[in-house]
Amino acid sequence: MNRLVEIAEQQAKVCKEFPLRRYLKAIPEMLRRADLDNDGGSDMLQLQKCYVLYMRIAMLVTENMPTHPEYRNPEHAADIAKAKRVARSALDRAAELKPRVKAHVEAEAARLEEERKQAAAEAARQEEAQRRQEEAQRQQAEALHREKLEAVRLHMERTSATAVAAVAAPAAITREQDAGGSIPAAPPPSYDTLMADGIRPHESGSSAVFTAAPPNSTTTGPSATGVATAPPPPSYGDAVLGCASPEELDQLRNVTLPRAIIAQFTSLARDNTRRNTETCAILCGTKTTDGFIVTHLVVPKQEGTSDSCQTLQEEELFDLQDRLHLLTLGWIHTHPTQTCFLSSVDLHTHSAYQMMLAEAIAVVVSPKYNDSQIFKLSTPHGMEVIMRCTQRGFHLHDGTDPPLFEQVGHVTLRTDVPYELIDLR
Repeated sequence: MNRLVEIAEQQAKVCKEFPLRRYLKAIPEMLRRADLDNDGGSDMLQLQKCYVLYMRIAMLVTENMPTHPEYRNPEHAADIAKAKRVARSALDRAAELKPRVKAHVEAEAARLEEERKQAAAEAARQEEAQRRQEEAQRQQAEALHREKLEAVRLHMERTSATAVAAVAAPAAITREQDAGGSIPAAPPPSYDTLMADGIRPHESGSSAVFTAAPPNSTTTGPSATGVATAPPPPSYGDAVLGCASPEELDQLRNVTLPRAIIAQFTSLARDNTRRNTETCAILCGTKTTDGFIVTHLVVPKQEGTSDSCQTLQEEELFDLQDRLHLLTLGWIHTHPTQTCFLSSVDLHTHSAYQMMLAEAIAVVVSPKYNDSQIFKLSTPHGMEVIMRCTQRGFHLHDGTDPPLFEQVGHVTLRTDVPYELIDLR
């Protein structure tokens, strides 16, 4: 459980350059999204994500948001009070969810520990089997060694007896030779025969004495023993805690985007594009069984320049989302004369969307080049760099290798999905 709290704490950081009102308006939406995920199901990964999100809301409001430079501005008092009520609700829901998550974490930890014990026992069994086989092979080699030594001894005895007999009866031998006969003598073994039998010569005085080579008592690898080396028990690291890893918790769910949205947005932005003025809109939607779906393209009141676009009267947008129970899934904007990319200002804008929802997307449309692309900040690198940056306006960022943003891989463009256009301008 401590791991989940630590993850929530890491995700609850506040960017002081981002308007406080955006945080305050996003807090209820975050609670609504967590409630949608907390549907009473048995998906433990989803429940852990809910718990992290509830704790993140509470930490964001009670610990980190008060450090924002706009926090003491009287105009935010009502929204701060509302955010605190939401934070209390999030804490209550986290407390309700904690026993289920804790039980799962403990059960998962017990399962992983049992797996580790079984793996260690299996490794020990394999190691013992390998030791016994090596011992049997060592004893077999020693027995073969003794047999070879005995063969050498018997051979030398026979050779010596033949030599003694030859000395003791020279006359008989001479007579037999004179008579044209011969006494067969056992020929000495050839060098190649002794070498093939594993017998090696060493010098003793002026003569070479053959002895059997000692057996090799050390064997290595599966070819020597016929038994594969036992693998080490698996290491589970922090996973033995039973908590989902940060990578699992950060795994992005699919976002379904109606393909026609991009074409219609490009069309409604045509007048601004002719004036070399950017246009922006918000991608809103809801949760599905496997992710999210964009159901509304909301065009807020705004003012733009050739390289920027600022939303106005955002309360109207927030009220609309509250009334229709819509989640903010990202945004879309034009680059009238430039290619598709995220500028430094775009990076800061999108960091807030992605901080509130990891799956949030930034669609960039380039009418001049008849192109559109979908981006997100890279994680963790891009998000960390932008969240640390305190500069405003257009500027350069350090640490752009690896890139700060990237094309998304979790978006599905569909031609058969309906959506609604709401133009608030």
